[in-house]
Amino acid sequence: MKPFYVDENDNTYLGEEAEKRLEGRNDLRFFRKREGVLEVDETRWKQAQQYERRTWMEAQGLAAREDRNTEHEIHFDHYAAIAGSQFDSALEIGCGPFTNLAHVLGHVTAKRVTLLDPLINDYVKHPNCSYRDGTLAGTPATLVPQPIEGFQTTERFDLVVMINVLEHCYSLPRVFERIDSLVAPNGILVFHDKLIPASSIDEFVHNIFDAGHPIRVADEVILRFLAGYQELYSKHVEIPLEDYMAYTFDSLYFIGRKSPRAS
Repeated sequence: MKPFYVDENDNTYLGEEAEKRLEGRNDLRFFRKREGVLEVDETRWKQAQQYERRTWMEAQGLAAREDRNTEHEIHFDHYAAIAGSQFDSALEIGCGPFTNLAHVLGHVTAKRVTLLDPLINDYVKHPNCSYRDGTLAGTPATLVPQPIEGFQTTERFDLVVMINVLEHCYSLPRVFERIDSLVAPNGILVFHDKLIPASSIDEFVHNIFDAGHPIRVADEVILRFLAGYQELYSKHVEIPLEDYMAYTFDSLYFIGRKSPRAS
């Protein structure tokens, strides 16, 4: 695998220059064998959040209208597995400025919507924010400026959406625990993320640093978690080779139902 390095200003370095920078800054101190980087400290996470804020709230990011949300909808087969469903409450984790839930709501209905993102108070000022007026697809939206790890509520949601978010978090064990706590019995989880083979995760973390994405998790960890949900839809999509410099892996699009007996 070729060395690949992205700094906090979105400058990309390859080859020898990337290798040199990796010697001084990497995520190896957080690495767990065959699992990846599942947790990082507060300093590392805040650096990633600053990167994420700059991505959307400065320069060309202010002209953006979506973050691959239409692409995700296509790979989810336009959410056909749950189309026509009616939900009392829907939650999107890591909604960003545009949300994927807005696309989901083109195929289902929800009486109440909650949007969760640590940067949501910034994103609501984005000129193309999909919930800028306090509603999402015509439904009043509750905006929560918190990471999922620290989100505390007694409410349970019958629809939870988390698409391309894991790498932006700071504690994967806590994320999975919170999701299981938040999805109501018989509720629906809509999930997407990368699947890095456990056999390659060591090489991946050694050779790649991306300031905006601290969490790097092996496929086995994600698949063990999703095994707790009854599969309604699953699709593997290969990530283009050039995106990670001669390293190929899949992303997973998954919709599952939580057991009605789960707590």
